[in-house]
Amino acid sequence: IDNRQFPEFKYFIQTLLINGCISADTLVHALIYLSRFHRRIPRRQPLVEEGAKHKIFLAALLVASKFCDDRYPLATISVCEFLPRGLFTLAEVNRMERAFLSVIRYKLIVNPEELSLLLLKHGIDI
Repeated sequence: IDNRQFPEFKYFIQTLLINGCISADTLVHALIYLSRFHRRIPRRQPLVEEGAKHKIFLAALLVASKFCDDRYPLATISVCEFLPRGLFTLAEVNRMERAFLSVIRYKLIVNPEELSLLLLKHGIDI
């Protein structure tokens, strides 16, 4: 039985964004990747595993950072260091990234239409 205590989700996201120095571009890409992920998962299949949303968000953010930030991508090992001790092992995070990439079919390019739809959906005008 997995007895890890996952932090409150909002705190988890804040920790990643602040400690990871995440750019707006990376965050937007991660949100688009999350949208792609959720379109590929059957609606009747709820995320029941403890910490599933933490794992999915972390994987999306890492993939986006590595794709968008050539100079200072969010390193997998760094994440394991600034998240609560023992939350995820390096091997677990690597598996999460690979699984996430597989679900989104390694589709990392974001086209302008997809970006516009995301911004419109959230009422953001640039």
